[in-house]
Amino acid sequence: MKKLFILTAIFFAVHFAGRAQNTRFGFTAGTAIANYHSNGTDPGDNGNSKIGLTGGLLIDIPIGKTFSFQPAVNFVQKGTKDEQTMGGVTEKVSLNVNSIEVPMNLLFNSHGNSGNFFIGAGP
Repeated sequence: MKKLFILTAIFFAVHFAGRAQNTRFGFTAGTAIANYHSNGTDPGDNGNSKIGLTGGLLIDIPIGKTFSFQPAVNFVQKGTKDEQTMGGVTEKVSLNVNSIEVPMNLLFNSHGNSGNFFIGAGP
């Protein structure tokens, strides 16, 4: 089901990109600060935040004057780290999760005289 959803999104992105006049391509890069929590009874079982990298490619496809559709493909590193001492022995635990995220945002662009403002949302 996920493959069908992703293939459909890619089809629509390429279809609209071919028809739009001002389609723009870009990239994103930055950091991701993530943490995982356990559902255990001891709140001390939860780890600490871990910093990872994120980067990806995006397409900005105008839909009218003020709206645009912006699908992207991002590589994101997430995880958690912890240090526990039991019986005089210190153990360091680290969890690394590398994932591909495919956000599909709808953006509102206000092309004002004193500057531009945009806001977006999507799955």
